Amino acid sequence: MKWTPSVFLGLILALSGLPPGSLLAQEKPAKRSGKLLESLGLLPFVRFSEDQGFGYGLVVQWDDKRSPEYTPYYLSHRFSFERTTRNIQDYIYRFDSKYLLPADLRLTFEARYQASLFEPYHGPGGAQTRFDDRYIAWDGDADQPEYPDHYRGKFYYMYDKRYVQVNTLVQGWLKEELGLRWLAGLNILSTKVDTVTYTDFVDDDPGEQTLLAHQWASLGADTAGGSENGLMAGVVWDRRDHETSPHEGFWSEILLRWVPDLLGNDFAYTVFTATHRQYVPLSRTLTFAFRLGGRFMTAGAPFFSVPRLDGSFTSTTGLGGNSTVRGVLWQRAVGKRYLYGNLELRFRFLPLLRTGYMAASGFYDFGRSFDDEPAAGLYDKGAGADRLHQGLGFGLRIAPSNTFILALDLGFPVDGDLDGPGLKVYMGLDWLF
Repeated sequence: MKWTPSVFLGLILALSGLPPGSLLAQEKPAKRSGKLLESLGLLPFVRFSEDQGFGYGLVVQWDDKRSPEYTPYYLSHRFSFERTTRNIQDYIYRFDSKYLLPADLRLTFEARYQASLFEPYHGPGGAQTRFDDRYIAWDGDADQPEYPDHYRGKFYYMYDKRYVQVNTLVQGWLKEELGLRWLAGLNILSTKVDTVTYTDFVDDDPGEQTLLAHQWASLGADTAGGSENGLMAGVVWDRRDHETSPHEGFWSEILLRWVPDLLGNDFAYTVFTATHRQYVPLSRTLTFAFRLGGRFMTAGAPFFSVPRLDGSFTSTTGLGGNSTVRGVLWQRAVGKRYLYGNLELRFRFLPLLRTGYMAASGFYDFGRSFDDEPAAGLYDKGAGADRLHQGLGFGLRIAPSNTFILALDLGFPVDGDLDGPGLKVYMGLDWLF
């Protein structure tokens, strides 16, 4: 990675134990307005990941606490605005309430717009696709008029992706004393995609085509983007002793998302996702945590939606990167069928304040896709069959309280030629799972 001043700034903030932007954060104290008890919080923040660069933004949260009997609030509005140095814009509004609907139903609504001008694309599959660092790292003189034979342009593994997503989710108890609940919802998703056009170093050179541009004709209707409105249903079993700093228990979920050939959809497919997280206490300060996840997707999904990984709390993209397999390039492996896992040893070596702590961790992450190998000539293919993508590393957590956790993870790929050489740095909030 390149150690720029912004990287050092983020590292200093993470290691200092101060929340990013904490000197500028403001929060109006809760006040009564008639029968209402309200609070308003403003928090500027910064983060860094090898995947998305240096991010900066603002979170605004307004909570209607109504009365002390409603915990943690009667209803909540959260607005998040973020931009990164890797040309990602992310704008999110989230509404949440456990009390607005009858029968102890929880309602969550989220609207999101994201523009990722340099979204990763390494081809369909995993290790059977070739990643060559020399394709994107030109080792010549910038004034030299000719490219080396191996160089294909710094945006070779990227494309332009923009989407609007609106989720409405309702959850209710199946067995409250067991932590077992059901969920159902509606997912509205519209995506636009394009290839990246660029010229490198010399004005009279037309620029190198990206990997996606080479495949553009073979992808057919996928290249137009489109709508994927679907229904979601699932079961969640949550027996953690603490939601953000778990030491024992488990958290499992089974989800089904159906995108039918109606509702104005341009695509039709079904996705089945299962995830299990377990927390095993080895001593009062030592925890062994692991996560296993898998997904099966039927035919019909466009290439730009295959990386999406569904979750009951949030969705992400993978495999690879700070959300799934640390140390491996973001979205290095994609497929309709995949399996991934994380093994992590967490040691809380120093208590902080009332409920906070400092903790160190060591981790091993892995994942792979199980899709059939595409036909010869579809893309630049490596010689080997698909196999595991693996990352090793260690991390540091600084938690002023057990609900606010600053995170730093350093990951290394087991096979740098396969998954991108060198150290990957991730700074943000919370444990990975």
